[in-house]
Amino acid sequence: MKDGRIVGKHKGRENFTIGQRKGLGIAWKNPLYVISIEDDGSVILGEENETYNESFSVIDLNFQGLAPLNEGESLECRVQVRYRHIPIRCKITKMKEGLIVHPLEDVRGVTPGQSAVFYPLDSDYLLLGGIISKGSIQMRVAEPAISVLN
Repeated sequence: MKDGRIVGKHKGRENFTIGQRKGLGIAWKNPLYVISIEDDGSVILGEENETYNESFSVIDLNFQGLAPLNEGESLECRVQVRYRHIPIRCKITKMKEGLIVHPLEDVRGVTPGQSAVFYPLDSDYLLLGGIISKGSIQMRVAEPAISVLN
């Protein structure tokens, strides 16, 4: 648990993905989801309302159909964070080392190391892409209700 409580054991963090619900091997009053996978091997679990992302950072930017943004410049567009995920509206702000992305619609399962792809609001023309940065994801709920599988 976020408070240090261990609620179970697992056979390796490589067996989990952010947003996973099935196959956790934990009985709980409400369905649980993987909301974080830590460097120490801990897998943080939470309830559905704890899976939504408030913001995240994207690095290694590759501008395609958009001139590079200046630091501090913002743009409203759409972002896709998973395969087969329908792009959602977001506001991006250029930072020194990448972008801060603020989803304007509910999004969950944002995973470090995965691609984020950006499109205009009114078309599927590619604007830019990048990699979701590790440690940059801000959850809508600050403290998960339960947490750790070691």
